[in-house]
Amino acid sequence: MRRGPALPSALHDLALVRAPSGRGVYASRGDNFRDAVFARDALEVAEDVLQWDPDLCHEVILALARLQGTVDTPSGPLCSEEEPGRIHHESRERVIDGRVVSLDAQNIIDALA
Repeated sequence: MRRGPALPSALHDLALVRAPSGRGVYASRGDNFRDAVFARDALEVAEDVLQWDPDLCHEVILALARLQGTVDTPSGPLCSEEEPGRIHHESRERVIDGRVVSLDAQNIIDALA
């Protein structure tokens, strides 16, 4: 029995970096980038797998829309650089779906703050 074309093996790997709760995809599974969503990278992944996983593309777009800026933050040392319409380059959280991220990830958040 002949089957249709096999899905690229990368789709299996993609499942390993898929973020929970509709957050899109993580940058990697490595310690420095686990639990981090990078907007441009997530969009590239979504475009690359659109024909095999259109739901992921939809999920990435919605995840990035939730990160989109809504206000202008005042300049100064505590400026977050948020602007209306601007989307984060990198998004990290300390707790994801009730799970505290690794100490390495928390240290990165502290260093970036």
